[in-house]
Amino acid sequence: MKKGLFLVTLLGGIFSLCYSQSNDTWTVSSAATWIEAVNGIRSGGNSKDYTITIAGNVSVPPPPSSENTFGSITNITITIEGNGSLSPSSNGVLLNMGTGQTIIAKNVTFRGRSGNDYSVVFVGEGSIFHMEGNASVTGNGGGGGVCVQGGTFIMRDSAAVKGNTMISIQDYGGGGVWVNDAGTFSMEGNSTVTDNKVIGESVNEPGGGVWNNGTFTMKDNASVKNNSILNSRLSTGVYTTTSDGGGIYNGGTLIMQGNSLVAGNSVDAPHGASRGGGIFNEGTFTIQDNATVTANISSSTYGQSGGGGVYNMDTFVMQGSASVSGNTAFSGGGISNYGTFNMKDTTSVLNNICSKEVYSSTGGGVYVGSGTFTIQDKALVSGNTAFSGGGVWVDYGRNNKNPGTFIMQGNSSLSGNNASWNGGGVYIFSGICSIQENAIILNNTATYYGGGVYNNNGTFTKTGGIVYGDDVEQNKINNVVSRFGNAIYDDATGSWRNATAGITTNSDLYGFWLNDGDFAKFPFAKNVQDRTWKRSNFNNILTLTQNTIKSSSSNNLWILQNISGNVYTFKRSKASNTLTITIVLVDNNKLVISGDKGSDQDNWNGTWLLQ
Repeated sequence: MKKGLFLVTLLGGIFSLCYSQSNDTWTVSSAATWIEAVNGIRSGGNSKDYTITIAGNVSVPPPPSSENTFGSITNITITIEGNGSLSPSSNGVLLNMGTGQTIIAKNVTFRGRSGNDYSVVFVGEGSIFHMEGNASVTGNGGGGGVCVQGGTFIMRDSAAVKGNTMISIQDYGGGGVWVNDAGTFSMEGNSTVTDNKVIGESVNEPGGGVWNNGTFTMKDNASVKNNSILNSRLSTGVYTTTSDGGGIYNGGTLIMQGNSLVAGNSVDAPHGASRGGGIFNEGTFTIQDNATVTANISSSTYGQSGGGGVYNMDTFVMQGSASVSGNTAFSGGGISNYGTFNMKDTTSVLNNICSKEVYSSTGGGVYVGSGTFTIQDKALVSGNTAFSGGGVWVDYGRNNKNPGTFIMQGNSSLSGNNASWNGGGVYIFSGICSIQENAIILNNTATYYGGGVYNNNGTFTKTGGIVYGDDVEQNKINNVVSRFGNAIYDDATGSWRNATAGITTNSDLYGFWLNDGDFAKFPFAKNVQDRTWKRSNFNNILTLTQNTIKSSSSNNLWILQNISGNVYTFKRSKASNTLTITIVLVDNNKLVISGDKGSDQDNWNGTWLLQ
């Protein structure tokens, strides 16, 4: 396919050759016998079946005009079979199909040529192209493998579209297969689209294996694997250069079912944005049954990469036992979501990785940039790794609009995820996270804050479910290695609670209570941490860290245990007695304390000035 030309230069004008074979059956072993077969079918009439057997490796001249290869006859079925190959002797389309024409390719190879700007096969409106047995379309360099322009393309058995290249212009790709709005593409059996690539320097390079704007269905053991995109254009700003969908670009309808597979694909825009190592979706994408998206990579040397497995911009549904596993990207190791993403049934997002140990390496399992991610039933996000948000990262949306929303429902779970910084299970940057029904967060790990959940500046609500703390006896642990908040660390309000919550909620504290010996944190910790305060009527100095308070008049260190509004409860570090007082920070330089029942200097009531 040559970009911008869908009515391509094809076999036209009937060659003035007589044909000696008869009975609607031909054996092709040379260019002359191919022309004989083509002319025989053109003259043979409508509503008939024809058979061409390819004997040997045959190179044929490209057609001389824009007519369909087999003319205008309709309601015909042509079976092209044999263990040989058919290739163009110069640049051009090998097979062009018109309305009412069906071609069944069995075992035969259609071989393109280096530098050919046209597709090998053109499936026009109202035509059907079947590939069966070991049939293949391969080796075309420039125009990709198969172009489906309003027709139907079906791959069965062990058929393959492999080793083709598309030299892309903006917004057009499909190194293996290109499908337009009205086109239909179906893969069945063990058929494959493999080792195809899109290369170029345009603003957008999409669909290394398949570019779909129509309807694309994968089932049985069909696979799209080891395809790639390389966009070498120098970017002038964020997202001005993109590689989208190393395996598949979908702008229409994509359905993966059965045991179908998208694996080992990659996207790379060294100076721009790489999105969707396996699949880039801005249409409707459903993955179900035991279908899998695995081992795909989204990478960029100097730019950004997201959605190692899937990058979703519109509607994405996982159901049945489908999985997204073992993918890699800079953010959203498994999935990057900017649309509507629903996980149902027993689906899973497993063992995906964010590839760089830096602050913005986020969302090992799922990166929720904007839109909504809902996980329900028994769906699972597990074993994923990132710098922050090992399982899920919830962001603020583009330009602070449409912030990301993450909802856990049913018996869904986040488990075994790891963050080398904060938020082992979930990191809420500035979006919304809601835990409902019987959902659970357990066995996640962060190095610093929030083994289960870390809330930076978002909205966290809980009307059900469990976020486990340091529950060793049940072997259900969310853990922080060196700091605070095994269950949850809430930096948005300055309070966190570190225990199993059950379904009880408290609007102030989200239903989390201390029970494992860790410490609460002052909500104004940034204003009080490691600072000293002095009262005018006494000379004693009050020192506060993020979770302790101590007066110079005593050796007692009091450790913050609980917060309810402005009421703080402390426990003496070397005794069991407690202290409950009210503390209010005024103008960031005054502490007003009340409720202390001590006497003289050991009564802390009054106003303390920042020193």
